[in-house]
Amino acid sequence: MAGLSAAAVVVRRGPRIVFSVRPSDSAAERCREIKGTVCTNGTLPDGTETDASTSPVDTGAVTASRVWFRYGTSNVSLTVNPHEPSNTSAPVTGAQLLELAQAPVFLDLVKSADQHPMEAKQTLVAAGD
Repeated sequence: MAGLSAAAVVVRRGPRIVFSVRPSDSAAERCREIKGTVCTNGTLPDGTETDASTSPVDTGAVTASRVWFRYGTSNVSLTVNPHEPSNTSAPVTGAQLLELAQAPVFLDLVKSADQHPMEAKQTLVAAGD
């Protein structure tokens, strides 16, 4: 799995999965429980704080799940979106993605991706600039 620092993986018969490890000077935003979003907070084995969510999308009939955190110089996110053709929710919750993020094999992939970025550095532009 070396070299897979950022990938959009399309599962042909299931939901769309997006994994991103993107260099950034700013930390990822914290989860907010608004508009039906359910947040779960956790901690990685090294003490890094994480956020996970399950949120309604589109009309609110289906949900997407996401886990995100700061690692090294990067913002990391793993999102499982609903399956659009069947209009079914992501088959995992944010809490389940949080468990995955705490797994050593996942963190090894994140560490490698942080050290060898494949995505451009994230930059923020202030409103009105």
